[in-house]
Amino acid sequence: MQFMSYKSNKTMTRGAPFPCGLKHYLDEWKISDSFNYTMQPIGASKVVFESYSSSNHFNEARRGISAMRDSFKNKIIFYDLG
Repeated sequence: MQFMSYKSNKTMTRGAPFPCGLKHYLDEWKISDSFNYTMQPIGASKVVFESYSSSNHFNEARRGISAMRDSFKNKIIFYDLG
């Protein structure tokens, strides 16, 4: 079994194959092809980004937030784990 991502009927990405014996999890979590969902658009400007870091990864987190800020002007919540 393999998942694929589509955009305008064109295959964008192809996931790694996995054993069909695990399909019951997809059904249990209602994420298999047997379930249909209607996606509702969201206001992207209202999305809030949330992140966290401990002191030994603060520089990496700071670079990540800076990269997000280059693309988005949304609110960012950052938790300092010490």
